[in-house]
Amino acid sequence: MFSMLMHIGDIAYSTGYLIKWELYMQVLNEMKIGTNLPIVLNQGNHERDFPHSGAGSNLYPGSHDSGGECGRCTSLRFPSPTNLTYDESGYYSVIHGSSTIIMLNSETKMDSTSPQYQFLEDTLQKVDRNRTPWVIVCSHRPMYYVYYKGGNIDPTFQVIEDLLFTYNVNIFIGAHVHNTFLSYPVYQGLNNDNGIYHMGVGNGGAQLDVVGNSSNTPSWVSFQHYYYNNYYY
Repeated sequence: MFSMLMHIGDIAYSTGYLIKWELYMQVLNEMKIGTNLPIVLNQGNHERDFPHSGAGSNLYPGSHDSGGECGRCTSLRFPSPTNLTYDESGYYSVIHGSSTIIMLNSETKMDSTSPQYQFLEDTLQKVDRNRTPWVIVCSHRPMYYVYYKGGNIDPTFQVIEDLLFTYNVNIFIGAHVHNTFLSYPVYQGLNNDNGIYHMGVGNGGAQLDVVGNSSNTPSWVSFQHYYYNNYYY
């Protein structure tokens, strides 16, 4: 039995067409998600990105991917558990069972001088590993991902890798790239027993992204697939 649903961004894919939000919320209501089953989520480019729309979308200033929603449709339907709404920040943390779950906003800056980086560092410092031995970090855009050329590491998000490694984060979950993969423990592009497991869960969205083959798959990839299937790791 599942105890919570985690949605890693690109939620309704409405991109400004509000009827898609209504249809999506109808499905959630029919499945009792948000009532009988709690849901936590973070926003992706199709919820937040739009030019001149504030600090919640300053990493890709030329993107129109939200169709003008600018995070408002998300924040009104799924109130943030912090004093900042999704359209203002989009990052927060929750404790669920034996896990601390940190939801990041991949559409706003997370370099070492950014408020989001400071939030992440402060949150990791305060984790009580006796209470929550598992620490999971989620971001719509991934740090590690696979595609037809093999595997790649996005330097935009690798800026937090040292921080995650220092505080022994167990799992990093990303989406955005439309396939699924699981890594071995990895750090700075190399297999490392003390590293972080990376998961890609983007195979529930739009057109799928082909993965590579055995000749170009990096050693840190444990599993990869690009079909619309359900996988339970």
